[in-house]
Amino acid sequence: MRELFNLYGAGDPPVVILRDLPNEVKIGDEVIIECTATSVSHFQVHWLKVTNEIKTEITPEVGDEKYGLFTEKIPSLVIKNVEESDDASYICYASNRFGDSERKQTDLKVTGDVITSELKETLCIECQDITFFCEVYANNLEVKWFKEEEEITKTNDKYIIDSKDKVHKLTVKQVVLQDAGNYCILVKDKRSTASLIVLADVNKHNNNIELHTNKTHKAPLKLKGILSSSIRQTKCRYK
Repeated sequence: MRELFNLYGAGDPPVVILRDLPNEVKIGDEVIIECTATSVSHFQVHWLKVTNEIKTEITPEVGDEKYGLFTEKIPSLVIKNVEESDDASYICYASNRFGDSERKQTDLKVTGDVITSELKETLCIECQDITFFCEVYANNLEVKWFKEEEEITKTNDKYIIDSKDKVHKLTVKQVVLQDAGNYCILVKDKRSTASLIVLADVNKHNNNIELHTNKTHKAPLKLKGILSSSIRQTKCRYK
């Protein structure tokens, strides 16, 4: 104790030291900004997050899902499940009854993608079930599904929404031609979009389909086999 008094002085503020950390951290990782703080008297540790020159004090509570608790004994800052918004500068200082320590700052660079596996264009024949798959960087993230601009809010007779860990799925049941279009998943502020192309099974319609386009034809075109509903500016009429 005598050595501490001689080194820091009986009435001095704490001394804070930040250790070097990796310059880049991937989305979804956990990072520890290691810190040591020393004082001959009781002190309190403070962490600030600086984004666009705006300083916000970090004040985690027990069970906090974002930050670990920091104390005199463990002053390091733990950031859980790193996100893009964690790309910022971090300042640590400690205070006791004699004043504040020098403020130490470090920068955290966040890399990686929110969506790690994009939706893929899907082609199917009507009456089939199809499933879109998407994988994200972390477990149990909230996602939203859309067809064109209309949100798909819940599982029903047409759609099944399923999520497990990092994988999110949307199943379109008993596809009809009207189900063709663009489907989108929204995760935080990131989107992944893919098209569903539906092919008409003409056997279901007595092998007789008239294809009408916006061009002028002397007579309707007769098609046999399978017809895609994604052909632009076309309409199908079954006989």
